[in-house]
Amino acid sequence: MRRMGLRRLLWVVLATNLVTNTILLGGLGYMFFESYRTQDGGPGQAYGDPVDPPAGEPGTSEPAAGPDLVALRLSPAEWEKLKSGEAVRETSRAGDSVTMRARFLVEAEPGAIYSVLADPRQLVEIYDDLEKAEVRQAGEGWQVVYFEGRSGISSIEYTLRREYAEGKSITWKLAPGPGTSRMLTACAGGWFFTPTGAGHLTLVEYRNAIAISGLPDFLLEKLIDNNLPHVMKAVRERVERR
Repeated sequence: MRRMGLRRLLWVVLATNLVTNTILLGGLGYMFFESYRTQDGGPGQAYGDPVDPPAGEPGTSEPAAGPDLVALRLSPAEWEKLKSGEAVRETSRAGDSVTMRARFLVEAEPGAIYSVLADPRQLVEIYDDLEKAEVRQAGEGWQVVYFEGRSGISSIEYTLRREYAEGKSITWKLAPGPGTSRMLTACAGGWFFTPTGAGHLTLVEYRNAIAISGLPDFLLEKLIDNNLPHVMKAVRERVERR
């Protein structure tokens, strides 16, 4: 009888343990399933949809947008130079003209920069050697503008036809005839505005092919180089303070 009582007690203990373990494993399994379901497609969320990371968890924020240097046609070294506030410039010779290309960054949207440089009245304050800018004719997307400039003791007057592509570019070419000095035999170029993809930074490019009879190339380059820092500073101040 005593042996039967012990055997029955043993079976009761084993059965109790089996039931307890079953309940425990079932609970763990349910918890695991709920966790898996929440991460990979909970209620109202299709499977495979991205799950928002917990707020404040380090390393889960989206990376900051950066410039596409290939699209901008810039090397990493040039980009770093531009970010430091300097200009990237090149000068070349084509026939009788000296072609100048300069690029710099402005902390503003392209449209804001365009609106400043498209206004001939503001150009007098932007260009250090410009004394007068007067619109002589105008139409849809273009203007004929008369300019008077001075460098040292010499002065020059010229007329340009300016073409406008709002927010993108301003191009010009020389309009020969009355109001254009015979010394200036070529002048064609433009301003071009390209978003960089790095915040509100815009790549501003200036291009101009100039020929002034009797003026050596090195003096023309010196004239452009002396004017460029002032132009960069004036454009940035006028646009970035808005």
